[in-house]
Amino acid sequence: MGQSNAAVGYAHSAIGARRGLPGAEAVLRLRAPVANRDLDPYLRFPAAREHERAYPDPQKFALTA
Repeated sequence: MGQSNAAVGYAHSAIGARRGLPGAEAVLRLRAPVANRDLDPYLRFPAAREHERAYPDPQKFALTA
């Protein structure tokens, strides 16, 4: 945890941003998928899980007597 806080603090001070530690961590969490070209799957995953939760597959819940 110490190294990540140091990286966040450095990134925070280097650009002169006026956001707190949680905001700086959020920016770094989004920069990693962008740098790795994985932003689309990164953003689609929670949306897919929410869709599965909201609209479950009816065949998984077959009614039995």
